[in-house]
Amino acid sequence: MHSGVWLDRLGAIAEIFGSMELAAPVLLIVAAVRWRRAPWQSLALLVSFALATALELTLKYTLVHQPPPELASNSPLADLAVSFPSAGFTTPNAFPSGHAVRTVFLVLFLATVLPHRLVYAGAAVWVALSALMLVYTHAHWPSDVAGGAVLGWAAFSLADLVSREAGEESPAPRSEPGAA
Repeated sequence: MHSGVWLDRLGAIAEIFGSMELAAPVLLIVAAVRWRRAPWQSLALLVSFALATALELTLKYTLVHQPPPELASNSPLADLAVSFPSAGFTTPNAFPSGHAVRTVFLVLFLATVLPHRLVYAGAAVWVALSALMLVYTHAHWPSDVAGGAVLGWAAFSLADLVSREAGEESPAPRSEPGAA
């Protein structure tokens, strides 16, 4: 298999994971399951996700930013015959990367649901790999991805703060008891 083909497929998987069509339902399902145990946490996560999405779109429509070299016209999703409704939705700018926002937010959220060192390590690797793939596929500049990652982290941190203030367990990943 040509090396570019497997990188394109990996890029497509990263694109799917960061899509609104996957991230939003996963977030809604997990928040609904956690609602009884931590309603403020669930609400804070949903609201901060919505705020991050609103800020992402606001920045894309207000900032002037040079588009990536081939603004996702050659999306690797085409090779996998995957199509999402949002594929036809375009914005004037690619900064910040919505895929990076959703990937970082969702990975941090899932790491709270499955708090284990291996999950944290896998989450870190997945975020880094996704970021690289968004640049490799020419969907974004590195600055787009970095901006999206910071926005995803900030939105998750807001949910963490609200959860702590409400007296519920923090959604932020924690080390295991007795772990060094």
